[in-house]
Amino acid sequence: MASGLWSTIRQFDRARLAPAMALRNALGVAIPLIIGVALGNPSGGAMAATGALNVSVSDGDDPYLHRGRRMFSAALFVALAVFAGRLSGRNHLIAIALEALCAFAAGLLVAAGPAPGDIGSITLVTLIVFSGSAASSPGKAFSSGLLAFAGGVLQTIFALALWPVHRYLPESRALALLYAELARSAASAGAASEAPPATEPILAARAALGGLDSARSVEAERYLALLSQAERIRLAVLVLSRLHVRMRREPGSSADTAVLARARELASRMLRSISGATTSQPQRAWSKR
Repeated sequence: MASGLWSTIRQFDRARLAPAMALRNALGVAIPLIIGVALGNPSGGAMAATGALNVSVSDGDDPYLHRGRRMFSAALFVALAVFAGRLSGRNHLIAIALEALCAFAAGLLVAAGPAPGDIGSITLVTLIVFSGSAASSPGKAFSSGLLAFAGGVLQTIFALALWPVHRYLPESRALALLYAELARSAASAGAASEAPPATEPILAARAALGGLDSARSVEAERYLALLSQAERIRLAVLVLSRLHVRMRREPGSSADTAVLARARELASRMLRSISGATTSQPQRAWSKR
């Protein structure tokens, strides 16, 4: 048991590294501190930096619209938690009642999904922390909440900074991963007992492109069409894979099996080319502007 625990501690997943996200989150925390010190108000800078730090938990690499809504909601709830915590800190009974109510709401939000659950948890933690730092007046509590909100909005702006440059970059990445997985599935013969190919990538692509239904642009229509075709290709790849397995069992079908294998190989190359073209599409679109 100890060896298994130690191997878990030593495990390092490089795929989870996000240097760009780490840089913008660090800037969102550092800039309010620098501004606060420069203006002679380090406590205000620390308050804004706290808001930015708490909102950075909601950052991600999903589509910008979803990311912006989530981070702005986190900034709003964190600001309310700072205001309520500092205001109720002077009365322990009110503070405990607010914390109990917030804990109940945070528990309910867990059932709504990971993102609402994270926002509920960070709001609860913020409320508990700032309940121990009572403000001398309601105005002080309001200014603290306003500073925390400003820091959270600044962090949100950093997370959305590349939106005008690469508007559909998260969506194109999801589609590229989906077509790359379809290419891999087309090249390899899956067993009948295995799950259909590209199940997780296609669910991720549907979630990433879910906000494009209301977008009226040529690029959005193209990405939605690629998703629709990918769903059809996924079923065709599944049928061809099962057919290939059955044909190999039949005697005297080596020639037909070779033709089908060649067709699957060509399909895999085409799907890989689509994946590469989808990845480079946002950069080419921006270079033409």
